[in-house]
Amino acid sequence: MNELTVFLDVPEEVAKTIISSIRPEIDSDAHARSTVEMKYDKGLVLYITAGDLHALRAAANTYVRWLDMCVKLAK
Repeated sequence: MNELTVFLDVPEEVAKTIISSIRPEIDSDAHARSTVEMKYDKGLVLYITAGDLHALRAAANTYVRWLDMCVKLAK
């Protein structure tokens, strides 16, 4: 299993806003080859697991791009 953890040092209120914004995508069934979890633990933590590196890279690209957009909008 391939895993990636991303930590963003953002305030709790920003992290919770980002999590609620991205939650519909996490809960959708579109991720057949990867599993994504996101939570607040002294910052925003994104966990991605996938059976192969291609799926991990695809999920990482998608979620990191969304996180980047959300952080820029929260400024």
